[in-house]
Amino acid sequence: MPFPQTKLPITVELQINGAWTDISGDVRTQGGTDAILIKRGVSASGGTVAEEGSCSMTLDNNAGAYSNRNPMSPYYGFLGRNTPLRVGVAYGTPWLDVPYGSTNRATTPDASVLDITGDLDVRVDAELATWGDAAGNDTTGTVELVGKYNTAGQRSWRLLFTETGSLRLNWSTDGSVVFFADSDVIDVPPGVRLSVRATLDVNNGSGGYTATFYTSTTPGTAGPWVQSGRAFSVSPTTNIFNSTAALEIGDLSSLGFGNLARKIYSVEVRNGIGGTIVANPNFESQTVGATSFADTAPSPRTWTVTVGAISNRFLRFVGEVSEWPPQWDTGGMDVTTPIVASGILQRYGQSKTVLQSTLRRRIAALATLNAYWPMEEGADATQASSPIAGVQPMQVTGFTWAADSSLAGSAPLPQLAPPSTMTARTPGSLPGDWHVECVYKLDTLPASPTLMLQANLSAGTAATIQFLIGVAAARITVLDSTGATIASADFAPNNFTDGWGRLQLWTSTSSGTVTVFGRWLVIGAPQAWFVTTAFAGSPGRVATVLGTWGSAFADLRLGHLAVFPETGVSPYDNADIAFDGETAAARLARVATEQGARMSVAAYAADTELVGAQAMDTFLSVVTSAAQADEGMLCEAREFLGLRYRGRASLYDQPSALDLPYVATPQALMVPLRPVDDLQGVRNDSTVTRLDGSSGRSVIATGPLSTQDPPAGIGTGYDEDVTLNLHTDGQAALHAGWRTHLGTWDEARFPEVNISLEKNPALIPAAVRIDTGSRIRITPPLLKQLPPDPIDQLVLGYEENISQFSWRLAFACQPYGPYRVAVADDAVLGRADTDGSQLGASITSTATSMQIATTSGPLWDTDPAQYPVDIRMGGETITVTGVTGSSSPQTATVTRSVNSVVKAQTAGTAITVATAAIAAL
Repeated sequence: MPFPQTKLPITVELQINGAWTDISGDVRTQGGTDAILIKRGVSASGGTVAEEGSCSMTLDNNAGAYSNRNPMSPYYGFLGRNTPLRVGVAYGTPWLDVPYGSTNRATTPDASVLDITGDLDVRVDAELATWGDAAGNDTTGTVELVGKYNTAGQRSWRLLFTETGSLRLNWSTDGSVVFFADSDVIDVPPGVRLSVRATLDVNNGSGGYTATFYTSTTPGTAGPWVQSGRAFSVSPTTNIFNSTAALEIGDLSSLGFGNLARKIYSVEVRNGIGGTIVANPNFESQTVGATSFADTAPSPRTWTVTVGAISNRFLRFVGEVSEWPPQWDTGGMDVTTPIVASGILQRYGQSKTVLQSTLRRRIAALATLNAYWPMEEGADATQASSPIAGVQPMQVTGFTWAADSSLAGSAPLPQLAPPSTMTARTPGSLPGDWHVECVYKLDTLPASPTLMLQANLSAGTAATIQFLIGVAAARITVLDSTGATIASADFAPNNFTDGWGRLQLWTSTSSGTVTVFGRWLVIGAPQAWFVTTAFAGSPGRVATVLGTWGSAFADLRLGHLAVFPETGVSPYDNADIAFDGETAAARLARVATEQGARMSVAAYAADTELVGAQAMDTFLSVVTSAAQADEGMLCEAREFLGLRYRGRASLYDQPSALDLPYVATPQALMVPLRPVDDLQGVRNDSTVTRLDGSSGRSVIATGPLSTQDPPAGIGTGYDEDVTLNLHTDGQAALHAGWRTHLGTWDEARFPEVNISLEKNPALIPAAVRIDTGSRIRITPPLLKQLPPDPIDQLVLGYEENISQFSWRLAFACQPYGPYRVAVADDAVLGRADTDGSQLGASITSTATSMQIATTSGPLWDTDPAQYPVDIRMGGETITVTGVTGSSSPQTATVTRSVNSVVKAQTAGTAITVATAAIAAL
């Protein structure tokens, strides 16, 4: 018998010596205090950043296994601080499970029925932890679904879901050359189950081929299907290569894509669009743990599955245990170890290490780098160190260290106090083309071309390459070992003193001719200028970079000198401006990658805000700053030990993850279910200041939560003044408006929505998908004392209590309404509110026509195509099916009491569109 008639299959694992070890039998889950308690996400008090998650439980330690200093413990030496732990619960029908980081797959060998060379129809019923993960890129953010696609030479086709939120169908005509077609963006919240479909018509009858993509919210592979955007049609016709590759589902064995978490329920492959089924594995109908089965295609295919991949285990928590405190009763007859595992925010919150400058982080991490000296030393330094092993410190004289902090991408850099010298020795490398680069700031040009930077070379034709700058010219001079000039060129010193710049010297060799480039650009500007000359021979290698400066360079600031064993590099790009102007999603993904931190970004990068220069701060502060600038939600991921960011735009207009009927049999809702109409989070006056920039203000002057004195509003005092790291001053006012929009939404919040899954286990598959940023609804009929409409809430976080016969969730929520934003041409979300309308004459509770008086703005449209539309009047939802009349008042034909509110309405009652379009940030 299933749960709750039988015990809930709970799995608790510790990572012992690198392998997950099942300790479920030692976890006390009888109920009451012997239960697993999980806390995740943002609390009911709200905010952008989640609290650190936790998972507490009690372990039976009578055998001493969990005493970390007990030498007789089988885990002795492995129960240290921050031992990884994960908790899962098994329930219902299984799926093909591809956990985060795994290579799980199902595969069937090549066969003649799978050798589709013409039209293709492939369908997948799947659930992705994140549909489109902006923390990835072409290799790590793309999710493999299914393919008959091996190494070069044996490629047929594959279906992927990309980091930009599109389905991608790849195919090859010869086994090597790959074609692709992408769907439009498929906007799906994290953890949603969705069926997707791709068809390829190799000859569309018009001299080309057509790829078409579809989605379906109905589980399975039968549809009904909705086309995703336009069909992708290109000339000429195409074909699919007949490869010997196996058909694989999940991780495709020959590909280097990242392994993001996904569940695959079923797959169907057809020869021809809507044609013959050649493979149709349904993982829901298999036995948990099975490693082989046959599908039900007309020619059944036998599938081999990774051990443990057919699973029905819902992962509920991943964290780290830092303490193993033993406890015992008075007689020592019962010894337990209560443990608390923490989410990754516990670790990040502890770190006080400030991230180095963006230039230093970017350049020092490059694999191809001979030498690098950031020159970000403190004021009392006597030399410039290198973060690159084997590179000697730069020797200098006449430097005033930490003198200029005005370059966004750097810590303070030195200024010369002539006479000044610099000697930077580059360790040995093979001769060949090279690149030298540094940042500089020079306010005044020397009167005549004067040596600014010099590269001494070895093992090549030239001995010295000099860059000189002056009012008259920028000059490159190439000298041989005797000091004689073998090449030289001048160019106008355009914009050389226009603030911080980058100076580059490099060589490019072709057919025995070495071309030397001297290039400079103004940081943050699109222009660049260069002077070039050439000589016959070989480029050699950079042995030393030198500088000797007199009074002509008294205001020169210098830093981030690097030598590369190649040309055409551009590692300084954007790092020099501290990535000012990148999207919040790009900031989160890049910083996490640099830090070696696991990060998932549930947002399409283009939908996130542009952020300002990256500050030198802790990792958590930097990613929090980006999340706050986008007004989204930063929390811990559930399927791996890392972070997930829900972009603000990803919260808009999402479907409800769970509809809970208020009246149901059986009833999973539990008390308390108490609406709160307090002033928490209320703000009717917001001033947003861009970090180091200007500000914008929004004041809500009318309405129930406005700055008007009661009873018209709530009065003043509910103001804020916040600073956000935005890219431009113009963003500040928009953010202020968004924040007052959220802060004056006039709807009750439900800080606690409790459900008991043992009362209605059928809710488990939907309930366990809910996470920070999900939408849930409690549907009518409700208590007559409550508003009649569905209780529509945004989930901030939750507490979860799991024991043998009980599984309960308590969601912390706030109103979802503010996130139902305008959608162009949408019949519901695309309608603007009236500028001012009211009931022209009183009506009874059953009247089917009414007078609409326009008090401000244009009259109501009389075009029948604009109707029906729902309006709200005195708490009653009314459907307007048509409007006539060319002057106010106009006559409307209506359907009454749509939301079950039955009442007479009096003249002068305000009329609004029931779901008026809200402008998104």
